[in-house]
This record gives sequence, C-alpha cells and structure tokens, in this order.
Amino acid sequence: MRVLVLLFLLNTSFASAAMLDDSTSIVKNQPDSVTKKVVYLLLKAWEYTPEKPQEALKNYRTALKTTKVKDDIWEANIRLAMGKLLLQLKSKEALTQFIKADDLYRKKPLFRYLSGRANTLGEIAKIYESQNMFEEALKLYNDLYRIQGKVGENVLAGNTAMYLTDVFIKKQNYPEAFHYADMAKNAYYKVCKKDSLGSIYYKIAVIKKNTKSPKSAEYYILNEALSYYRAADDLKGRLKSFDFLGHLYQDQ
Repeated sequence: MRVLVLLFLLNTSFASAAMLDDSTSIVKNQPDSVTKKVVYLLLKAWEYTPEKPQEALKNYRTALKTTKVKDDIWEANIRLAMGKLLLQLKSKEALTQFIKADDLYRKKPLFRYLSGRANTLGEIAKIYESQNMFEEALKLYNDLYRIQGKVGENVLAGNTAMYLTDVFIKKQNYPEAFHYADMAKNAYYKVCKKDSLGSIYYKIAVIKKNTKSPKSAEYYILNEALSYYRAADDLKGRLKSFDFLGHLYQDQ
C-alpha cells in the first residue's frame, strides 16, 4: 500500500500539482484536494483489505476514477491489488484486472517493474490452469521463470520450474519433467539452495525410475539428493530418499 501511495505522490504534489507528461495522459495542475482524496482512498483500501475486501475494492475503483493522473505502473499496481481481492471473492473479474495490469506493466518494461509483472503473470497462469487452459498457462509460467531469474529471484524461479516438474511427472510426460527439473536445478544452484537442490534431485531420480533407468535413479539419490539433504540438515528428505532406495532395490 505504501508503494501505491508513494508512486501516486511521485506524479503529483500536495504543494502544487506538477505537469505529468507520459504515454497515457498530460495532466496539468491537478488540485491538491484531488490528490489528497486519492491518497485517502488508497489508505482506506489498505485498511479494509484484510476483513472487508468489498469495501477495499470500492475504494480502489473510486481512486482510479477520481484522479486524472494515469501513471501506468501506479494503475497496474492498483489493478493487481484489485485482482487479488476479486480472486479472494471468487469473482471472474479477477482475470480481467490481472490482464489489464499485465498490459500496463508491459508498457514500461524497466527492470524495477519486473517484480510486479512477475506477480501478475503468476496469478494469470494459475487461473488459466484452473480453467484447463494449460498450454496458455505454460507459456506464462515460462515467462515467469525468465523474469524471476532476471530480477535475481532465483529461489522463486526454481520453485516455478519445480512446480512444472511435478505437473509433468503427474502427466507422465517425463522428457518435459526432466527439462523443467534441469531448469529448477540451475536456478537453485545460483543461490546454493541446498534443501531445494535435494528435492529436485529426488524428483530427477523419480523420473529416471519411471523411465526404466534404475541405475541412474540410484545415482541421483546416493550422490546428489542425499548429499544436499544432509548439508541442509533435512531429516525428512533423507528418510524419503532411503525409502525410495528401498523400493527401488525391491523392484530389481
């Protein structure tokens, strides 16, 4: 919320309204009273968000209508916040707001705005997936992975790729599962996320087992997964790995 207020105030002034000349509008001398009203509406939206999402939405909508300032990123952040509230209310309008937010973020593809776009892409991808639009969701997940890596959110990028690994394992599409496992591994390596590296190597072992490569599966458990689980002091991961080996040896 503080980000929304600050972004708004960067484009206006309580003392005297500045001229705003951007890709969407030219605003001259917006009255201080309008600026104050918008800030008040944003603060009320923030106050209402936890327990009164409908009231928060009402304040966000009024803020968008009240101000003449149409800074793309400020509006994108508002629409992202609205989308999350609408999602909480199980409203189909959530997708519309997320798509509008993404369109606005893409107008200013600067590094400092990529985290907001990543947030939006993740929300849209989840909605598409819930609507059985997996191919569309997959494209967004790949964009999300790329952006997360670009802004240095390597753990989040790894988590995105690990999620897709699980999806393709369930679909028994093991080449794709291995592809995304490799992407996850590369992301986690950049920050040496030991517990996550243990988990992704465990999943690679599962893929190898299911593609009739027991020796490779054994290798990834003994030489990779267990090593990282030990380094991370992850007892559950180690126990899971030993259980995997037990079943692997039984099947041979």
